[in-house]
Amino acid sequence: MEKKEGIFARSNFISYLYLPLTLLFYELLVLILAGFVFNLGNFVAMIFICHATGTILNLLVSLSKNEKWNAWLAFLIIEVIAIIVMIAYFVQDTYQNFTNIATVFGGAEGIVKEFGSSLINLIKNNVPKILLFEAPAIIFLFLGPIFHVLKYRKNKPKAYVSMLIAFLIFEAIGIGLSVRNQDNRDKLAAEYDFNTVVRCFNLETGLKMDLLYLTFPNPYESVFIAEDDTEYASGSRDFDAAYNTDKIRSINDNSSSGQSKDAATHDMGIDYSALAASADNKAERNVHDYIASLEPSDTNQYTGLFKGKNLIFISAEAMSLEMITEDTMPTLYHMQQEGIVFKDYYQPYWNGSTSTGEFSNLLGIIPTKAMYSYEHTLDKNLYLTIGNVLMRENYFSRAYHNGTVDYYDRNLINPNFGYERFIANGNGMEEGLSGNWPESDLEMMQYAVPQFINEEPFSIYFMTLSGHFPYFHDLSIMVEKYEDRIKEKGYSDVMSAYICSEIDLEEAMKYLLEELKKAGLYEDTVIVMAPDHYPYGLTKNDAWGTDQNYLPELYGYEPKNLIERDHNSLIIWSPLLEELDPIVVTEPSYSVDILPTLLNLYGADYDSRLLAGRDVLSETEGLVIWPDYSWKTAKGSYLALTNSFEPSEALLEESQSSKDPEAYLNSYKENMKAIVRNKMTFSSNVIDLDYYNILFGN
Repeated sequence: MEKKEGIFARSNFISYLYLPLTLLFYELLVLILAGFVFNLGNFVAMIFICHATGTILNLLVSLSKNEKWNAWLAFLIIEVIAIIVMIAYFVQDTYQNFTNIATVFGGAEGIVKEFGSSLINLIKNNVPKILLFEAPAIIFLFLGPIFHVLKYRKNKPKAYVSMLIAFLIFEAIGIGLSVRNQDNRDKLAAEYDFNTVVRCFNLETGLKMDLLYLTFPNPYESVFIAEDDTEYASGSRDFDAAYNTDKIRSINDNSSSGQSKDAATHDMGIDYSALAASADNKAERNVHDYIASLEPSDTNQYTGLFKGKNLIFISAEAMSLEMITEDTMPTLYHMQQEGIVFKDYYQPYWNGSTSTGEFSNLLGIIPTKAMYSYEHTLDKNLYLTIGNVLMRENYFSRAYHNGTVDYYDRNLINPNFGYERFIANGNGMEEGLSGNWPESDLEMMQYAVPQFINEEPFSIYFMTLSGHFPYFHDLSIMVEKYEDRIKEKGYSDVMSAYICSEIDLEEAMKYLLEELKKAGLYEDTVIVMAPDHYPYGLTKNDAWGTDQNYLPELYGYEPKNLIERDHNSLIIWSPLLEELDPIVVTEPSYSVDILPTLLNLYGADYDSRLLAGRDVLSETEGLVIWPDYSWKTAKGSYLALTNSFEPSEALLEESQSSKDPEAYLNSYKENMKAIVRNKMTFSSNVIDLDYYNILFGN
């Protein structure tokens, strides 16, 4: 009779189930803490996938004849898993998105710096959670006698073959359950997004898919699918089908109407079909064919309205629609109300931080590689950015930032956006800053304006910083400067710190307008201000110690999904606009629309088909896209995480005139999903292929 050496010595529990259950424990812990959408089928798939991987790990920890070596290897494996899972969770907690490990350590130096700077704070604020993540390793370490069961298998070939067969069976069942329907298959392949895969399936599946696509490129990355807006369209999965160039369009309330088919279009006269015929690269040929299938947008009554005007473009850190009130921020409020008015504007949170917001604001395409998107533009031809367009017209150009000069490699990347020189804290800007946290937007403006005010025409870019989190009274100099202005508002401490940090942006804009008036340039300058992302520093955050979600206090409601969360404000203002009838954009619009809108307003020579966004003053249907392939139009919205489509009242009424209303609605949804997928694929290929370099040369 075998002698007992521990509570599990007689059981196969430790030998076969401890590691699989450890993996399952971590999956459930992360997804519960992060707030996942429960799906029974995906949960069952998770169980099988964890068991499959656990079986392989069991094999690894029984290879040595030295049972103690096996045990310590098992402990090391558990500890490595714990560290990987903790990093994944706490980065998600800080930035509200799961970010693959390769991106965190390989392509997002800024995130690593920012996350690393909060490490001590994170540990101090999260001892119970850290202990919870370490529980499997601690339990394993202190059970001691269980080491005996992790023994070398005498009948090695038979035992290992059995374990490999078990792995294959469990993995096959898990994968089969994961890809049981088309929506799930799309999430894992054609519409792959790491954050979505983790939330829908599990972290392990996300990591496996990421490793797979790092080793073998996703075959869908350069594949475009047929778009068909005909009633009862099936949403064909035939990837070789011919393109249908008829698009669903609705006339925006403010676009020019009644133009003939012969009206001038934003078309540079490039023969994409000829380029496709001569292309050696299949991916390049597919992009040429896709663009050839599209129709360029028409010019409109606002084309060239800003021709020759100075431009100041500002990406505003954590700007939000609700922060701009007439009494607290009168300058920003005036510009928002008297410029082009956006009634349904969004800044999607692009699975990243500030860098992806800047990317979408400036490039007119979708940042498809999360936090690596920004860095991926280095040495690429960004021919169509407004900075490059105006620099080719001999505008004086500068970019400014009151943060660290090499953060996100801005010193290398920003000049590529079309700014002859980039000045930040570390290569000149420090001369005008006080050295506090956060650095002042007003001080940045006071330093920068004298450098360009006499250089007309000018094209200037600012990335602000004063609105950066964390929003705590004892960590922000802005509270000391501006708290008296909002004492009567009754804000919580965190909210008042956020508003105070943004008041410094208000003061910066007030100073800027005063200086433009003094220089006689007020009437000849256009100001564009776009957020980089919603103020995610107001969400509950373990790393920074934010004790609750303060977004409802700002918004006036609890955002239930990313569409409600990411609504925002865009300012396009010039005194010239105040002389015209109000321009009100009612259709959904977003940051990717900024560039084509500005190119139209500046009368630039460009091809609208070369951008994923749209000129909001054109007749093209408004479309907002999120990185997980969710979308919104005037006719409905689709949430990819739950595969839910909500048609508008107008579309519901429209569908009633069809023979089959349900099929009609499904036709619209599937066609929009095809359009969204193609725009994502196109955006990815513009950077991957350096596509503008193919068209326009170095």
